[in-house]
Amino acid sequence: RIRRIEEGNALLMEAGNEILRLNGYPEDYSAVHYECDICMDTGFVGGKMCKCLRTALNYAGYESSGVLKLIEKQNFETFDLKYYSGNEQQNMMRILSRTRAYASEFDGVTMRNLLFIGTTGLGKTHLSSAIAKVVIDNGYDVVYETAQNIFADFEAERFGRAPAGENRTARYFNCDLLIM
Repeated sequence: RIRRIEEGNALLMEAGNEILRLNGYPEDYSAVHYECDICMDTGFVGGKMCKCLRTALNYAGYESSGVLKLIEKQNFETFDLKYYSGNEQQNMMRILSRTRAYASEFDGVTMRNLLFIGTTGLGKTHLSSAIAKVVIDNGYDVVYETAQNIFADFEAERFGRAPAGENRTARYFNCDLLIM
């Protein structure tokens, strides 16, 4: 009796596959297809976060920080010292080394501030974007915003120009790293 049921099931499965094929679908169309074969889309493997979830969180971090467009072209891998010469190049090698260390050692608690000062074209924005990328990749919350926009948010909140109940400035206080 069980063998007859199994044979009937096999015939039904083949008929179902034939219907799918005739309608232009692959035979495994109704099977579950995971985006991540490692964790089967759960986000965790053996109680630890899967690489796919970490990647999705990093991307969300790039978007929410405001640095997504910048880091595509401005990161430590694309920073080129050939634009500097002599003492300027020596100084930039030292600065690059310190900013890399700052980004990789960032812990959200004990890190001190960095201040980049200089004229246009020296690499301040490039290096700050690179720091943001590494810090976000390490799981920290970064807000990357212009000083003008930050001050405008504080002004709107202070002088009642922000919509009622909207707290524009909270994100500046709640992030792990604020890049202005």
